[in-house]
Amino acid sequence: MGASRILFLEDEIILALTFVDSLERLSIGEVHHATDIEEANAELDKRDFNIGVLDVNVAGVTSFGVAERMIAKGAKVIFATGYSFDPQLFEGFECEILRKPYEEKELRDVVLAAHRQLHGEPA
Repeated sequence: MGASRILFLEDEIILALTFVDSLERLSIGEVHHATDIEEANAELDKRDFNIGVLDVNVAGVTSFGVAERMIAKGAKVIFATGYSFDPQLFEGFECEILRKPYEEKELRDVVLAAHRQLHGEPA
C-alpha cells in the first residue's frame, strides 16, 4: 500500500485536533494541519500533498485557491462545508463534499476511499 500525504485545512482548532488524530490512526501516510489559507499555501510551497480535506470557509476566505493548486498537481480534494449545499459553488471542481457537522467515520471513509483510488487499490 502506498503512502498518502494529507493536508487538513480547518480553523476550528478543537475539531481539527480530533480529526487529525483520527486521520493519523488510519496509518495511510502523513497528516499536516493548517489553520488558515496562508498556512495552507505555505505547506503547499514546502511539499506536495495528494489528498486535501479543506474547510470551504476559513476565517471568511474560501479555500478554492488551495484546492486549485492541489488539483493541478493531481491531488484528490474533499471539501468540508457547513453551508447549505449549492452545486454551483463547487462547479469546476472534481471533489467530494463533506457536510458539516460530519462524523469521524464519514471523514475516515472518504479519505480512505481517496487514498485507495490514488493508489489503485480496491474500494
